[in-house]
Amino acid sequence: MGRRRPRPTRSMKPVFLVLCEGQTEATYLEFLKQTFRSPIKIVSNVTGTCITKALLNKKVQETKLTPYEHIKVFVMYDLDVDTISQKIDECDCCKLLSNPCIEVWYLFHSSDSAKSLSAKQCINALKQSASVWMNYQKNILTDTQRRFLRENYKKAIATAKRLNVGSNPSSTVYLLLEELEKSVR
Repeated sequence: MGRRRPRPTRSMKPVFLVLCEGQTEATYLEFLKQTFRSPIKIVSNVTGTCITKALLNKKVQETKLTPYEHIKVFVMYDLDVDTISQKIDECDCCKLLSNPCIEVWYLFHSSDSAKSLSAKQCINALKQSASVWMNYQKNILTDTQRRFLRENYKKAIATAKRLNVGSNPSSTVYLLLEELEKSVR
């Protein structure tokens, strides 16, 4: 009869596996990883119709280093593509959804507007919301923008929680930030 392997006595930090739509989301996730110094694994550029429950399960298995590791799975997508919502609903994970686009989450850091927007209108509103965003470019966060996001994320969370999930505008990106806050305590 073989001896059982003892479970680790220390609690391991969870690993956050985030599958995201594109490079803008991956850039934001890198910012969060540096800010919270947390083990976020990023699988980026998983586009629209490619997200499936099977893909999620495969990525979880690829991410696990030990049998004791706890992996929290998230998907980060924009809701400006009609079919994506149905595909994501089939996945067993925490959904970080922004409507119309991830830039609405950035906008919530400086504005609590609840006006419906297209993706283009959202980016324009972001650029007008605060001087730090005037020269905003997708896929890039300047040091000044990063500092602004760090300093104002509680305002963004409050704004996002006030709005109906899935409505335009809305974002549930705050769910990841709340998990990250718990993991660093």
